[in-house]
Amino acid sequence: AKVEPVHTSFEETRKNFTSSIHSGVDLSKKSKLFNLKNGIMITLISAIAIATIVQVNQNQVISDKEIEPLKQFNQRNEALSENTITMKNSSMESTEDELKNETSPQEKTIEKSKEKKVSTFKEGDLFSVNKKEEPEYKTVYRFPVLTPKEEIENQKRKRRMMKNLVKFNKKEYSFIPSGSLVTENGEKSIQSFYIGVAEVTNIQYRTFLMDLVQKGEKEKYNAASPKLDVWSNEDNENEPLNEVYFSHPAYDDYPVVGVSQKGVELYCEWLTQEVIAYYPKNRYEDTWIKVRIPTDVEWMYVANEGGGEIKHQWSSEGLRNEAGCYLANYKQMKSEDGAVYTAKTKTYNPNEFGVYNIFGNVAELVYYLPNNSMGVKGGGWQSNIDDLDIDFDDPNKGNVKPSSNVGFRVVISFVKK
Repeated sequence: AKVEPVHTSFEETRKNFTSSIHSGVDLSKKSKLFNLKNGIMITLISAIAIATIVQVNQNQVISDKEIEPLKQFNQRNEALSENTITMKNSSMESTEDELKNETSPQEKTIEKSKEKKVSTFKEGDLFSVNKKEEPEYKTVYRFPVLTPKEEIENQKRKRRMMKNLVKFNKKEYSFIPSGSLVTENGEKSIQSFYIGVAEVTNIQYRTFLMDLVQKGEKEKYNAASPKLDVWSNEDNENEPLNEVYFSHPAYDDYPVVGVSQKGVELYCEWLTQEVIAYYPKNRYEDTWIKVRIPTDVEWMYVANEGGGEIKHQWSSEGLRNEAGCYLANYKQMKSEDGAVYTAKTKTYNPNEFGVYNIFGNVAELVYYLPNNSMGVKGGGWQSNIDDLDIDFDDPNKGNVKPSSNVGFRVVISFVKK
């Protein structure tokens, strides 16, 4: 083979080899150093990334807790919106139904007249006005709270009532001596007693009710409260009296009406109990007084003015006195008797016992003997003339309902202690 000439000497070759070895070592060191740096950087980056993820997760948890109420609020708003939409739709449907079934003006007037009303009371709104009674409420009255001024005024009226009873004030009570009366059931003996010269008035009955309020006796108050819509009739002429008759001061001295049998009994029981504090202990040592309504025989005895034989005075000749004035308030075609409806309790002339309106004005509750069933005597402003007879036989005895034609008066008898 052809021998090529040597271009590089041995010495140069050795240097190049040695240089290449050193160069390889530096590259290795650099590579290791680079790998170490990369590892550290990756580790740092990883740590930062992990810390960032953890922080983000924590912030996410906190944010979720913070916005949970907002989520609930939004859910409620959505539900309310759905309900509102439903209600609006329902209202639109109801409106369409109402337009389809629109009532005539006459029908609206009839429906309006059926709305229940209750009276207003000047002192502290004792009796509230409800233009229309809600279905869920069954009672007519709310149980009121009296102001201090009302309590003081009511106590003053109560004291006057008790003092008049204790003293048997002649302006309020008349003494009826013992006697006898011949009835269709034979001769009846009557023991002496006192009787109210007038029917129980609105102001007296209100004093009783307000005293129950002061004592917190709600059940008795509800049971005794009179029915106020008794003035409504077919023509609705007296309907305004539903709101004012029992409560307005102008009617204080008019007879209370619309009372139930239970209310009358509670009134008599209250008057009997309350007078104890005012009654002189040494006046009657062995007896006590009892307030009640009269029996039918007692009432007839008073109406007959103590006579033994019943007088039938209510004939066509006995309607007026010598001066031409009517003697009683009863049903007339015109208001010639001086009253359109009830009159004040001391209107017209009293009888021989000093008792006013024993006939007419309001029919008075009595106990019919011997079974003590409750009925009425004497007739009222809506009664025919025949109802005013002393021995009139009440067809509704035992089933008397609250009415604008019915009231009561009290008698006081003496009982053994």
